Amino acid sequence: MRHAVVCYAVVWSEPGGPVRAGRLELDDASLRLSGASREASGDASLEVPYEALGELEIERRPPLRLGGRPTLVLTLRDGRRICLASLEGAGSLSELSERLEAVRNRTLV
Repeated sequence: MRHAVVCYAVVWSEPGGPVRAGRLELDDASLRLSGASREASGDASLEVPYEALGELEIERRPPLRLGGRPTLVLTLRDGRRICLASLEGAGSLSELSERLEAVRNRTLV
């Protein structure tokens, strides 16, 4: 059975890359990030299968924030890191983290 796609407005980046504003979509098998940046031309997208998720951590320290916002750091099993911050207000980053933990734990079984 296919579930509805859940979407969040976010800013995101990979280390050394530009910060992009766009959206994060959660579907049955993966998360997808898409967005644009002032520093780079064109839109970018990134798809991460849930099986690739390693650690998830919310960072509140100023050097790791995106646009001054607390940041959810996704460390993938291959060592890559993706940082994202919610544009949807208080509580949405924790909600997103809980959703990702749930699907990550489901794929580890």
